[in-house]
Amino acid sequence: EGGLLADGDPHAEELAKHFIASSSGAAAGRGGGGAGEAPVLGGLAGGDEEDAGSQLLAVGAGGCFTATLGNRSTQARYYTSQADVTALLSRLASGGGGDEVALAAGGAADEAAEPRLPNAMERAQLLRIQSRLKRCLTPAFCLDYDGTLAPIVTNPAAARLPDGVAALLQQLSDRHPTAIVSGRAVEKLQAWVDVPGVYYAGSHGFEIRGPNGSQLNYTVAAQLLPEVRRALEVLHAKLAPIPGVQIEDNKFVASVHTRNVSAADLPAVDAVVNGLLEEQPLLTRTAGIHVIEVR
Repeated sequence: EGGLLADGDPHAEELAKHFIASSSGAAAGRGGGGAGEAPVLGGLAGGDEEDAGSQLLAVGAGGCFTATLGNRSTQARYYTSQADVTALLSRLASGGGGDEVALAAGGAADEAAEPRLPNAMERAQLLRIQSRLKRCLTPAFCLDYDGTLAPIVTNPAAARLPDGVAALLQQLSDRHPTAIVSGRAVEKLQAWVDVPGVYYAGSHGFEIRGPNGSQLNYTVAAQLLPEVRRALEVLHAKLAPIPGVQIEDNKFVASVHTRNVSAADLPAVDAVVNGLLEEQPLLTRTAGIHVIEVR
């Protein structure tokens, strides 16, 4: 999951406003973004406009649009395969954003994923994206950490960027506003990614920090930290007897990792979390990939 500004995130609008303000100055410094200049992103799919197999996706100037790409039916607006997203990000990061990128329409679907979203590479969806991106000043990329930039691993604390990803992020952030949006704490994201010029939205947006030198330091719900601390204590005590449970402190989020828990024990984990929420009604429960989050 990840895409051109994360859609459905309660703090996406706040990020977008700051991106637009900061990227305007950055674009001027790079000599880009001026009237009449070539689009920042020339196309996702190359080919003749009348060709049924591909469609030019052009980006104009001004405005902002969010188009979230995912490979599962989450909050993403469009479905696409990991291979196509990787190809697109690599092309943009390498400085080919003004050129056409050849991606065959209709050929991106990963059948094993059983998509329930529109295929982002289909002609009709490319036309929809084009119509909404035509006034975009520059794409801004908000990327998840676990399962997107770093692989899902047995030990959540060991999730690190594979070789080459940091360099790709550096190239991408040099050209476009780029953010890591994750349930992980901001401090962990900054330490693990360590790429200058990247924005960090940790604890699912409860804490947002800009690149070095940026004045963006956005924190909400600090008054709820004692509630989260108490929740962590309860979870540690009550889930300790269940094999495989791993509890992670993500500052504004208490994460209960279940990837190493047997199917037979999952109902017991659910019961503990639900009981906690009955005792602490200010907190709520969300779910990720093999993780239950209390925030």
